[in-house]
Amino acid sequence: MLPRHEIRSAIRWQVQIRAESGLRSFGYIVDLSAGGCCIAVESKPPRNGSKIIVRPDGIDGLEGTVQWVNGRQFGVAFSRPI
Repeated sequence: MLPRHEIRSAIRWQVQIRAESGLRSFGYIVDLSAGGCCIAVESKPPRNGSKIIVRPDGIDGLEGTVQWVNGRQFGVAFSRPI
């Protein structure tokens, strides 16, 4: 895991996660920065290195790559900063 270059803000924002396979799951962004986020899910998280689309309620999907997985939480690096 690489060190963070941006400060992340703690939040709780419901999201839909879509994996490359098309499988969809739901969870919450628990911290967020311009370059990425941490998501907590109740189901099995995507694998490290997976390409996903994160769709927070109220905004367009954000493409990203899973950087790490720890239990039911995982970190995502966005393809483009928000």
